[in-house]
Amino acid sequence: MFLILELIRNNREKLESHITLEKVINIKVAGGDERESAFSNDTFDIVVSNFVIHNIKEKAERKQAIHEMWRVLHPQGCLVISDIRHHKEYEQVLAPLAAFIENKRVFYTFPFSTMITAKKP
Repeated sequence: MFLILELIRNNREKLESHITLEKVINIKVAGGDERESAFSNDTFDIVVSNFVIHNIKEKAERKQAIHEMWRVLHPQGCLVISDIRHHKEYEQVLAPLAAFIENKRVFYTFPFSTMITAKKP
């Protein structure tokens, strides 16, 4: 099962219509606060955060959000964070947790972003 965290201010209906049009299965769209997930430990194979975490003002709360996303991943699950700032901070949080981390600069988004992929042991 995949999890897409979306903020309330984003257009959920549009996201869900794209999921339907693309015939994507086994996906759950969850609105709410990524710092406090209602999901159990080890629930998802993949968690994607796209241009979300930088909206959290406090560094400690961004760290909390990453830990929550990590908590709900299955063992060997994958967390993908694509964002426009705080990349090094995200990597520092994930470094002691991850079996694998990859950092890629992305130039096909605007603004340009960095994608961090971390795999759970």
